Amino acid sequence: MTDTNTAAGDLGMPGAQPAPTAPAAPPMSYAEADSRRAEFMQSAELRDKLMAGDVETTHLWKRITEGLSAPPETPAGQREELVEHINASSGYQIRPEVLEHVRTNGSITPDERRMTIALWESRKADPDWIARFNRGDLEARKEMALININLASPVRDPNPS
Repeated sequence: MTDTNTAAGDLGMPGAQPAPTAPAAPPMSYAEADSRRAEFMQSAELRDKLMAGDVETTHLWKRITEGLSAPPETPAGQREELVEHINASSGYQIRPEVLEHVRTNGSITPDERRMTIALWESRKADPDWIARFNRGDLEARKEMALININLASPVRDPNPS
């Protein structure tokens, strides 16, 4: 198993991958994306290139739409409160690397998301696990915190362009 900084690694998911170290292009802010969209819509040349399947223009349009649809950034203070809440609810058992993953809103792979959903579905169907969780069992609380971290993490593109 690969050692990773993600909650998927702590859940023992095979093939869990650390986040890539060098992102392709920085994401656009909402304001920049809105401005670029207006420019894009006013340019018949860009619209025609997009409709013709031009790779660079398609990549630009993808970045614009991602910037427009991205959730607003969580202020650092609120993210610190979230990290403390997660850590406390798990009985202070979460590794510092996983908490940093939450602080930085680290992403997970599509496979990690699928495995997390499958794990959660199996836990929901396990009355013994539910009973342990409801009794405050520390291992069940930790596992639930890790599941929640993965389910709340953005999924990165498996084929970055």
